[in-house]
Amino acid sequence: LVDQLTNCSKMQVQVLPSDGKIMPIVNKDKTFSNPWDTWSDKGATDMIKFAFSEKPQRSRPPMNDQELETVLPVKTPNFDLAQDATEDIVTTWLGHASVLVQMDGINFLTDPVFADRASPVGFVGPKRYRPAPCELSELPPISFIVISHDHYDHLDLEVVRFFGDSVRWFVGLGLKAWFASVGVTNVEELNWWDETTFQDIKIAALPCQHWSKRSIWNQRTTLWCGWAIISPKHRVFFAGDTGYCSVFPAIGKNYGPFDLSLIPIGCYTPREFLKCQHVNPEEAVIIHQQVESKLSLGIHWGTYAMGISFRYEAEDEPPQDLAKAMKDRAIPSNQFICKFIGETFSVQQHLHIES
Repeated sequence: LVDQLTNCSKMQVQVLPSDGKIMPIVNKDKTFSNPWDTWSDKGATDMIKFAFSEKPQRSRPPMNDQELETVLPVKTPNFDLAQDATEDIVTTWLGHASVLVQMDGINFLTDPVFADRASPVGFVGPKRYRPAPCELSELPPISFIVISHDHYDHLDLEVVRFFGDSVRWFVGLGLKAWFASVGVTNVEELNWWDETTFQDIKIAALPCQHWSKRSIWNQRTTLWCGWAIISPKHRVFFAGDTGYCSVFPAIGKNYGPFDLSLIPIGCYTPREFLKCQHVNPEEAVIIHQQVESKLSLGIHWGTYAMGISFRYEAEDEPPQDLAKAMKDRAIPSNQFICKFIGETFSVQQHLHIES
């Protein structure tokens, strides 16, 4: 819990460039900081005081296994759907921020995490309450993987070891050294707004409002990112892990409109502590609009019991709050969707469904 709520140091805000391409603050000790005034600190002392003085306001107790099977069933992925939809984007939610995207003959993953616990050890830390929909060996051939940051619910050591150098890894500044330390060298690290290519696909690292920490020795030493993946036919946005900030219109202006956006909608309560680092569904809808997304998929929910937020947030609360936020903004229900873990869908299929 301490890791979840610290490292939000309020820093001097940079002047916004005319093109909106604001850069991370690089401190004298070579750590990174967020450049927005929407980033604020809630330290460990505040967290402990809050945890002992406030009663969690969960709408209901955690679901038992039978309830989870009914409300949040895990589906069997249909990885072959991409063979019949060669002109489309085919997507499978693998749980949390892990997504398989198949487009233009390329398969790529975002933040693949298959561990039972999002933790450096197997006996403590956020525990998975919905299983992965498949084994790593059952995935189709993967071309590349984008990583948003180094937190354990987004960067899984066993997944890295499984794929190794057989795929290209795209990561934020400073994270390449960690990959090298575990024997993986097919890695390219980027700063915000940097661009690179994989075959005929453009890959751009984009800003997000978050932080990084893999251990007590590397607080904010690696850069957190969102990603744009752009082929000759399609555009995909992966927001990574982020609080709301002012950068999203610039992302839409420079790289939108997006055919598909992967936007977090969960782990957002209590707002007193998590607002600066995790958007709530209402803010996710604003991001959907500002990046000019045709279709968005809600991610970062329904998978792990994520620390303090699990004491306040019911397992299926994020999609319910998302539906309300969309209704409040008069957004058709087919434009920002949630899926069950393992469910495979095509973008065009949903865009053509009448709301």
